[in-house]
Amino acid sequence: MKNRYASRGLAPKAAVRAHIRRLVGSWIGGLVFAANAAPAPRIVCDAPTFDFGERYADDPPVVHVFRLRNTGAATLEIRETIADCGCAASRLSAESLAPGETAELTATLNLRGRSGPQHKTLTVISNDPARPRLTLALQGRVKPEVEIRPMGALMGRIPADRATAFEVRIEFPPERPNKVLAARADTPALSAEFREEEAGRSYAIMVRTVPPLQTARNDSRLQAWVRVKTEKPLDPEIAIPVIAHIAAPPRVLPDAVPIPSQSDRPLTRYLIVLPGDLRNPRVEISPPPRSRMRVSVRPHPHEGFQAELDGIIPAEIGAEDLIQVRIRHADGVEEFRVPFVREEAGPKSAP
Repeated sequence: MKNRYASRGLAPKAAVRAHIRRLVGSWIGGLVFAANAAPAPRIVCDAPTFDFGERYADDPPVVHVFRLRNTGAATLEIRETIADCGCAASRLSAESLAPGETAELTATLNLRGRSGPQHKTLTVISNDPARPRLTLALQGRVKPEVEIRPMGALMGRIPADRATAFEVRIEFPPERPNKVLAARADTPALSAEFREEEAGRSYAIMVRTVPPLQTARNDSRLQAWVRVKTEKPLDPEIAIPVIAHIAAPPRVLPDAVPIPSQSDRPLTRYLIVLPGDLRNPRVEISPPPRSRMRVSVRPHPHEGFQAELDGIIPAEIGAEDLIQVRIRHADGVEEFRVPFVREEAGPKSAP
């Protein structure tokens, strides 16, 4: 042995260590081969996905039987089945399958309250070393019992002082006719009414604002629901969301210019012009004809514009004279007519 190791250029100790490594490697390789060759279960489902087609939400629940087979050489133990949502349930006919045996997994899917495409899964956990988790699926589409177009009344920017209308259409499928009985809003800021266009099939819901619209401080949103009652109750009920932004209306303060009943003295009065939510406002003020009044407009330090009306001579102001205020903005022109109101002279004090 000494000569054999020496002929390979190895010292005796190094040669012994190399020999031990070869023996250990052969032993481990034998263990791995033995483990790989050990009998193992194999779980198989030939049709792991079931398509239930198109159904309505109030149809009976979807029930399907998945057939599981053990094609391996050892006993298959099914340890657990897990559904991805509470709407699906399962029942297994057997938890232990000898090689070649089959078990039935009955899956049930409740469609109530659902709409649109559906894809629900069941996970089967077993002792199959190659596939410890097998995924099964139920898929299909839940047809709506009513079509709502658009899905909500998105009214955008609306005036606070004028009514705004928005129409939503409701259609029932031919095989599921229904009838609208009433429509109501859950806020006094809105009114709702319906119009039948085709009996049992097509209806129009008209949503209108009820001015004047009030806004909370620092919150100009209008958010509400219009609920529609039908002859055949639906689950869920028809509820149309309404969303709008209430635009602050333009105003002129005061609404009348006070002047003395009779006076030849020139006076100065002021108007405050509040453009509200108008975009890019510009204020123009026209005094009465033949008036020597001078008008100047400048931004108000807090909000809007301040108009100075200088040189008003009450004796020259007629009963029909007005001040015309125009607010030109990005979307048009708003006009106001501000009258003069004469103040009666108070009683003179006794000497």
